[in-house]
Amino acid sequence: MKKLIVIVTVILFSLNVSAQKVNLGLKFSPHISWIKSDFSNTISNDGAGVNFSYGLMLDYNFTDNYALNFDIDFATLKYTTSHLDSINTIITKWKQQYVNIPVAIKMKTNEIANMKFFGKIGISPMLNTSARLNNQSNSDQVNFFNAQFFIGAGVQYYLLGNTAFMAGLTYHNGLLRMNRKKSTIFPEIDLTDIALKPNYISLDLGIIF
Repeated sequence: MKKLIVIVTVILFSLNVSAQKVNLGLKFSPHISWIKSDFSNTISNDGAGVNFSYGLMLDYNFTDNYALNFDIDFATLKYTTSHLDSINTIITKWKQQYVNIPVAIKMKTNEIANMKFFGKIGISPMLNTSARLNNQSNSDQVNFFNAQFFIGAGVQYYLLGNTAFMAGLTYHNGLLRMNRKKSTIFPEIDLTDIALKPNYISLDLGIIF
């Protein structure tokens, strides 16, 4: 992961674009995550998990009020599910790690007292790098590719020149199933038609240069 961050940073700084057009930044996002099930009467969310993501941000400003926002971040998601076998309720702890590559349209107000308020909406492709179930690896049961729709809002407070502190909230809604159709995660449940989709809400904190 550290090598990937270095490579992406070098690429971004080597882009031959005007400094007024591009803003780079660093982001840290604590979040609360949970599972959404298509058949909650068979398997359902049984608790949210708290973790965080971190990464790089890039805004390409094509006007003063509109930008294309590109990020790359590394997220750890945790959630708990429950289902019934023939006798008991089974509680399962999930932990998954993803490389996220969100792309968004970012809409910003004019500057007001050193602040700009913004809203953003976009799509985030997700690449799974690790998956554990009750502390045992189950990467072979989880789809490598996923995607989320997200929408968020926040504020940028300008400290000096183009340098700004950023804070915001973002809701990430899972679009694709993370469990494979032929998954045998739970022998007592046929998961072929049951899609489990990761969702989370993040508090985004960062510095933009």
